[in-house]
Amino acid sequence: MLEDAHNQVVSGLWSEKSAGGCHLYHKEYEQKADKFTWVSNPKFHLKLETNQQVRVKITLSRPEKVWKKQIGMNLVGCMIGFYVYPANVEPTKEVMLNSQGIKFVPWNEISEEVILDGSPDGYMIMCSTYEP
Repeated sequence: MLEDAHNQVVSGLWSEKSAGGCHLYHKEYEQKADKFTWVSNPKFHLKLETNQQVRVKITLSRPEKVWKKQIGMNLVGCMIGFYVYPANVEPTKEVMLNSQGIKFVPWNEISEEVILDGSPDGYMIMCSTYEP
């Protein structure tokens, strides 16, 4: 087990206004302005108390029971994934620090390890479903 100082659990949710879908719903890929919903996804600020590079494991999970019906109706649209990017920049596919590992899965949990450093501004973790 990790010490409490090295392990953090944060709860959040997707609502009708904050379920923006994956990066394909950003102005780089979508032509209609009302479909630019990607940046409305929930974001969590991560600051590390170190000046060195560290391996960070990020896990996104959702309650199976709550999502069972939605997944049954739209498996692909309900796939989950997340993006990690520097906190002081606008999110685009180019600034993603986990761009090699961005994947969406139809399961109720996804984990990924990324190498981060003690950037003064920290990082953002944007959680996403595949479709809005």
